[in-house]
Amino acid sequence: MNTDQTLPQGMEEPGSALSPLIWAIIVILSVPPIIIAETGLRIPPGPLGYAWNSWMRIIFLATLWILSLFWSKLKPIGGYTLALLAFFVAKTFLEPFVFDRGAWTNWLENSSWGVWVVADRIQDRAIPVALMALTLIGSGIGLKELYLVKGDPKALASPARILQGNRIIPWNQIMREWLPWFMVIITVVLWFQVRPNPDQLSRALIFLPAVLIAAIINAFSEEFIFRSMVLARLEPVVGSQAAIWMAAGLFGIMHYFGHPYGPIGSLLAAYLGWIAAKSMVETHGIIWALVVHTIGDFVIYFFWAML
Repeated sequence: MNTDQTLPQGMEEPGSALSPLIWAIIVILSVPPIIIAETGLRIPPGPLGYAWNSWMRIIFLATLWILSLFWSKLKPIGGYTLALLAFFVAKTFLEPFVFDRGAWTNWLENSSWGVWVVADRIQDRAIPVALMALTLIGSGIGLKELYLVKGDPKALASPARILQGNRIIPWNQIMREWLPWFMVIITVVLWFQVRPNPDQLSRALIFLPAVLIAAIINAFSEEFIFRSMVLARLEPVVGSQAAIWMAAGLFGIMHYFGHPYGPIGSLLAAYLGWIAAKSMVETHGIIWALVVHTIGDFVIYFFWAML
């Protein structure tokens, strides 16, 4: 491989003066306040968690968005705050309004596990994705800017010490070398976190199609929410490198209470979020991000089927 080839475009932009503010927004809106309350101050999750998850987040974002309409210094992050506002409005109000109904709940509770896991992923992701997509109207942002295209899976990857070192190699080669290690690590971590029952392996195999469908649904929707929207809105403001790390940071922090969870889960999710965002920017497409994310979600749901 000729290492004198041109590196991917868009990776060298300087950061923006708005970067500290954007990082502050990420921290304020995500899990750290609740983590501190629950693990440090020992405050029950309900009073603080539910309040912060709803009105306070929405008021904070709505205020920032309105200010961005009138204050030129905040205008560049107006689209980003609007996208986040749409996400939390969807999760707080629209999703419960649509799905917290007797008929839907009863049907879900009486469905097989395979139907439940697919329906649960649709319930959890469909409305936030749809409402965030509506914020793109009139923005000039299309599928290409969102990286929701194939791109070039063989594009060169810029050197990264925590991925392929100093080598300038194609992304398909990186995936051949890195994916086996990733599959081993994610499987081990999730095995100890989920604690699946080996005696239920045959049950999990029966639900294999549902596991795959749920994994694809969740992977695509989370790539849209945590990668496509973040990169499309922030890359023009702070540059590719900063936007990649912001996408990774948001994804990692939000996993503190997810799967994988805890400090280890957050670090692993942030690393995967960084790889996914980096691959999207450098290949100009979603293929590798979707592959990596689907594999991780597949392991999670396969282990859930063994509970």
